[in-house]
Amino acid sequence: MFNSRFTPWLFALLLAAVFGCGATPPADPSTPTAPSTAATPDAAESPKAEIQWLHDAYSTALTQATQSGRPLVVDMWANWCHTCLSMKHYVLNDPSLAPYADRFIWLALDTDREQNAEPVEQFPINVWPTFFIVNPADQSILARFQGAASLEQFKGFVEHGERLYRELAESGSAAPCGRPTHLIRRGDQAAMLGDLTTAIEAYRGALSAAEQGWERGPEVLVDLIGTLYAAEKWSECVELGLGRIEDTGTSASATDFIYRARACARKLDAADKRRSVLNERAAKRLTTLIDDPQGALSADDRSDAMVALRSIRLEQNDETAARAVALKQLAMLDDAANRAATPQAAATFNWPRAEVYVYLGRGAELIPALEASMRALPEDYDPPYRLAWVAYRTGDLDKALDAVNKALDLAYGPRKGRMLSLLADIHRDRGDRDNERKAREQTIEHLESLPEGLVSPRQLDSARKALADIKR
Repeated sequence: MFNSRFTPWLFALLLAAVFGCGATPPADPSTPTAPSTAATPDAAESPKAEIQWLHDAYSTALTQATQSGRPLVVDMWANWCHTCLSMKHYVLNDPSLAPYADRFIWLALDTDREQNAEPVEQFPINVWPTFFIVNPADQSILARFQGAASLEQFKGFVEHGERLYRELAESGSAAPCGRPTHLIRRGDQAAMLGDLTTAIEAYRGALSAAEQGWERGPEVLVDLIGTLYAAEKWSECVELGLGRIEDTGTSASATDFIYRARACARKLDAADKRRSVLNERAAKRLTTLIDDPQGALSADDRSDAMVALRSIRLEQNDETAARAVALKQLAMLDDAANRAATPQAAATFNWPRAEVYVYLGRGAELIPALEASMRALPEDYDPPYRLAWVAYRTGDLDKALDAVNKALDLAYGPRKGRMLSLLADIHRDRGDRDNERKAREQTIEHLESLPEGLVSPRQLDSARKALADIKR
């Protein structure tokens, strides 16, 4: 689940940041500071500007950050990632972020694009999106946020990253020990190096050192439980899930925490009673989140919570309850898509809608909406890809074949490999073994041509196995 790949130079660079400690400064405040004007002394007189994102230009962004003395915010995203699109259209464009615009250099990196292979390998991720705050002086990670953030979470994240940047610039030494924000950084750095023991210790330390109700607590709990999963500490992971499930706030962090806790529970013996206890508590928590009109969940976040609740009901063999959740999810997503301000924003919901429509056996009903999304976004590979998937799952193989070929004309990177695999499946179900074999060979050829770091070994192994199965 967690990718621990890293380059030797990155290991050397991060070693001191992870294991080095300077003098401990005064106690860390439990709440973020007000927006600082340290980097922009004339900010009070200057009009507030919207965030100007650089795209797919790491070297340029790093140079600007170095020259301006500002930390670098990096959004590692992908066009197929509905959570990434939700963040882009419903959080990162919020006008209340304007005061932060001139305090950072802002960079968005499409992790599927070959031109971004070097920074993607330099800053490996396992969750889309992942946000980093980078110190331009040495390219070390000041802060990391995995997954969807509420607006307030994102503000707190960048403020803490900026504070760390200022402290390091002033002290000229390694990060101090003992303070929650520094311990989070220690955990993030260790996790990226694959040192899961140190990461677990650091995240636990941050939670212990923080005051009750710490605003960054939910995201750190997600980091901790994810690292316990990666370390295969199933029992500890489940115990954390049972013990802290109520401490994960009202944002998407609550759903992410539950997802990881349940993933650990599935590794336990089937007779372990903690599995059913966790499911009951998780179902109650998710229901509260979904039904809370004052919660911090976006429509996309709420949809994810509904998927998690549906999964629990299915595991409990309650198909009626699962379908009821799915119908509620479908209505909510349709409403969100219809109210979206732009076709790009509406495309946020293409995949969640596709999944729930197909689950309910109503996939054909969504096809006109996906075709409209294709027409509105003619240069975007994702609408035709989603259309191909829905058509394939509903048995309309001719429409699926036409749509996937349109998607392939626009696709790139690892996602193109997935499309080629879908193309092969379509040919297989059409009884066209020759074209199936050709598509599977193309899948492997494409994946092998990508720069190191852009494709997972698991994806490539799966493609090779699928081709080998044909040749038997």
